[in-house]
Amino acid sequence: MRGEGLDTPVQFMKGIGPTRAEALRRAGVRTVRDLLYYLPRRHEDRSNLKQVWQLQPGERACVKVTVCEPGYLDRRPRVTVVKVPALDDTAYLFLVWFNQPYMLDRFSPGQEVLATGTVRRYRSLIDLQVDDYEFVQEDQAPLQVGRIVPIYPLVEGVSQLLLRKAVDTALASFLEYAEEAVPAEIRERQGLMPLREALQQAHFPTDLSLASKARTTLAFEELLALQLAFRLRSQAARSTGQGIPMAEAEQHMRAFASTLPFRLTGSQEQALTEIARDLQSGSPMNRLLHGEVGSGKTVLAAAAGYACAQAGYGSALMAPTEVLATQHYRVLSELLEPARVAVRLLIGSLPPTEKRRIRGRLRHERPQVVVGTHAVIQEQVTFGRLGLAVIDEQHRFGVAQRAALRAKGANCHVLVMSATPIPRTLMLTAYGDLETSTLRELPAGRKPVETRISTRADAYSFLREQVAAGGQGYVVCPAIEGDENGELTAVLETEERLRRSYLEGVPLAILHGRMSREEQDSIVQNFRSRDLQVLVCTTVIEVGVDVPNARVMIIENAERFGLSQLHQLRGRVGRGEEPSFCFLLPGSRKAESRQRLRVIASTNDGFRIAEEDLRLRGPGEFFGLRQHGFPDLRVADVVKDSDLLVAAREQAGAILARDPQLSRPEHRPLARLVGLYAAAKPVAEGAD
Repeated sequence: MRGEGLDTPVQFMKGIGPTRAEALRRAGVRTVRDLLYYLPRRHEDRSNLKQVWQLQPGERACVKVTVCEPGYLDRRPRVTVVKVPALDDTAYLFLVWFNQPYMLDRFSPGQEVLATGTVRRYRSLIDLQVDDYEFVQEDQAPLQVGRIVPIYPLVEGVSQLLLRKAVDTALASFLEYAEEAVPAEIRERQGLMPLREALQQAHFPTDLSLASKARTTLAFEELLALQLAFRLRSQAARSTGQGIPMAEAEQHMRAFASTLPFRLTGSQEQALTEIARDLQSGSPMNRLLHGEVGSGKTVLAAAAGYACAQAGYGSALMAPTEVLATQHYRVLSELLEPARVAVRLLIGSLPPTEKRRIRGRLRHERPQVVVGTHAVIQEQVTFGRLGLAVIDEQHRFGVAQRAALRAKGANCHVLVMSATPIPRTLMLTAYGDLETSTLRELPAGRKPVETRISTRADAYSFLREQVAAGGQGYVVCPAIEGDENGELTAVLETEERLRRSYLEGVPLAILHGRMSREEQDSIVQNFRSRDLQVLVCTTVIEVGVDVPNARVMIIENAERFGLSQLHQLRGRVGRGEEPSFCFLLPGSRKAESRQRLRVIASTNDGFRIAEEDLRLRGPGEFFGLRQHGFPDLRVADVVKDSDLLVAAREQAGAILARDPQLSRPEHRPLARLVGLYAAAKPVAEGAD
């Protein structure tokens, strides 16, 4: 279909066609709207044309010259050089291309050329190694030289010239269809441009300062639309979904907490109040619980499960790995079974007869808690009365998997949990329609872990001393087996090396994800009972392994892990009464790698670490959100535009306070823009 206005497919634009449209599709550009919002990563000022006599060796420069003689090939060993003689009123030079012999046929004497590139001088001769060029045409403004030029991010088959020409055509033919959505008073308050001017200046600015203002305008428009979409979705969920009533949830949760052998922290008390309020509200809970490693999220999930059971409903907790699911099962059993709430385990590696037995029990309506992996969302699993769905380490699940668990209960309450603290900017974009509870405190008795960037000899000597004193430790490697280049430290080789050297005679074992569940359980149990002193493992122990006597963590090739993941791994120690230590062994000498590791070594504050991790890696890599429902922001950057994001959220709230459904005539363009974000589901929302 041809579409209309900005929704017109790019293949129907002048000069594009199916082949070029397919190339643009690889860059995520399908429609004219996509093209106009495919912004340059930077601009290059090529407006200052120099005369040839002014050129200095090594500089990048733009010139306007006339081809004066036919070009020729200068063949050299392993390289072919095209040289085209040209001049202006002041001097003579060669336009030069390497290994592009086809350029020879594009030039003939008398042609006027605008060219930009790097200047080289050989004796009295001047070469311009050309990056971009175009022929001077009286009826057409230049796109590549003689102006401020956009530099776009590229994919295979898409050139700068193709994008510049396509965007120029789109601006000339379709700009009139761009609809101003941001209300005028907000544009004025935020110092923004009108939309059409912003689109023009974002690509082909008349001044670099205008390019920056244009990008800010488009980023704010995007963030405002996204925040409105989140809030409208939340409103719709609250208004159309009748939640499962649990009128005495807080009373039951506090009664449960009073039976615990420890007191809740201040953060846990606050989170308990917030969760209970949701359960009692009459609307389905949709809450994120996140915080420090070991801050006590599972206890709150248990309290919520207990309240559900007292109201006559069951709960389901889904974890991404069998190790973590088994750990949750063990902890929840210890917490809930004394309170007469049955806890079941449903994971893929159970024998078929056991799985059938568990599934049969879940179909009964009596209150119970099931803990499992993806096995709990299989089609044959049905729940009698599911009142609460808890998704742990939820970023490890795909959108469809999270939605499948939600669908197991009619309007059931949903609590998603993350042991990785989530920076505020990411919270407002990836989790914008969830209520949030944050755990910043650690339970009493948890000691900070001393972290050192170390040599292998020092780290393993220290580990041996701690083992001799009765302690235990982990050695984490980034791979199970070594790679071809020998760059990764692997579990199998490390275990063999340690047995012959630093840890000779020490009871140790390997643990990784390719092992069967029975093997993993046996090894973890032997470690827990101290029959093993050291585990040489992959990140399979990142969550779900809780051994208070483990007091040393050694991480090989530490630069291979994200900062938040390193913090998670470090959280496996420091759970007992003895001081604990984490040794980071870098496999790279790069200054950048060392600097990242120094962040971990300098603080135990997971929130500060998460902010730095987001800044360094971006939202697409921060625990893999791009594969798990993270909104596709075309213009805005959640790190660089944090102030803009906060402003957009405030303005979205103000708009909906006046016009809850965006139904006023002045807000109809904004409502249409928000509609474009309907497919940008937040991480915890799923595809329902």
